[in-house]
Parts: sequence; C-alpha cells; structure tokens
Amino acid sequence: MPERATTEDVVTRMLRRAPVVTLVALLAAAVTVALLSSWTRAGSVALAGGVVVGALSAGLGAVRWLLGQHLAAVMPGAFMILLTVVVLLAAVALVLRDQPWLDRPAFALSALATAVLYQVVLVQAYLTGRHLVVESTLPGGESR
Repeated sequence: MPERATTEDVVTRMLRRAPVVTLVALLAAAVTVALLSSWTRAGSVALAGGVVVGALSAGLGAVRWLLGQHLAAVMPGAFMILLTVVVLLAAVALVLRDQPWLDRPAFALSALATAVLYQVVLVQAYLTGRHLVVESTLPGGESR
C-alpha cells in the first residue's frame, strides 16, 4: 500500500502564509506611498506594518505552543497571549507618538490595514487547511 502524503498542520500553514502575504502587500504599499507621497510616510507605513506582523506572528507562535499544553491552560493562556500582544502594540504606539519623523496618520492606517489583512489571510489558511474530523483505526492497526 502506498504511503499517504502527510500534510502540514493548519497552524503551520497559518504561520507560513500570513506573515509572507502580509509582508509582500506591505512592501507594495510602502513602495506605492514612497512613489506617490514621500519616503518619510513610506517609512512610517513599513514600520507600522513590520511591528504589527511581528507581534501577531509571535502571538500565533505562542498559541501554537499553548495548544500542546494541558487543556485547562488553553483559554486563560490564549487570553494572556492576546493581552500581551495588545499591550506590546500599545507600548510601541506610545513610545513612537512624539517622534517628529513619524507620520502618525500613515502609521495608524498602515497598522490597521496590516492587522486586518493578516487576519484575513489567517482565516483563509485555516479554512483551506485539512482538519482531522474523526480519528479512526482500521483493522490491522492502520490509523486514518
């Protein structure tokens, strides 16, 4: 009997797709802003997007680790991860708010658009992933 091809788990798929697609879109947005407006504004767009992608990817990696822990720790742990990501993003915004070189509207709009795009790609990766519905064992011990 031929060996069945193993597929990547859904979280790995999400961790691979979301940052890559979001960073490619962010690069396109930054180049477009640089050509149409200014390099300072493009730098603010790139900085905001990079911070958001980094924070959300770190949070998703932490959730992946958390899912392998005891079931009683998953919900409180997920809440703590969410809280940590939000506090981290708020801290970055507070540190950068008075910087004269930062274009605040471009930074805020880029952060929002990046977060929304990241979430859209996460949902798409989740919905198109392969999910185990029922774990069954066939006669002879082969697992499906």
